[in-house]
Amino acid sequence: MQEKLPGMLVTDGCIYVSANIKEPGVILQHGKILRIFFGVRQKEEKCQLLEQIQKDMFARAKAHRDAHIWDAHNYEEFTTIANEKPGFIRAMWCGDQACEDKIKEDLAVTSRCMPFNDQEHISDVCVCCGKPAHKLVYWGKAY
Repeated sequence: MQEKLPGMLVTDGCIYVSANIKEPGVILQHGKILRIFFGVRQKEEKCQLLEQIQKDMFARAKAHRDAHIWDAHNYEEFTTIANEKPGFIRAMWCGDQACEDKIKEDLAVTSRCMPFNDQEHISDVCVCCGKPAHKLVYWGKAY
């Protein structure tokens, strides 16, 4: 069946067309019997297909996420991005709770992630106060 319908995903089972169940065990037919049977595929073929579907979905999701991450180097850039672009904002933070609270109050943006191992420095100063900063933070809005 998959060979006959190359552009579609064909799963195991059967399909009845132009019929409905009149009562338990009785199928009422409307016109000719239209029944398509297709057999069980090899387990290996199914696993490969499902793995490929998962890989494709993951790649698309990752590409979408990566296309929606913006870098801000000062508060003006941060504000513009927060108000005009969807996704995440990467910015340096000094670690002061007052800066995080100001960003949350002004822009409804909160810290989402602070990478441990991949601590890239896109600036040397905090995006909010301008003090020295050593922590890269991903910020985002809750929708």
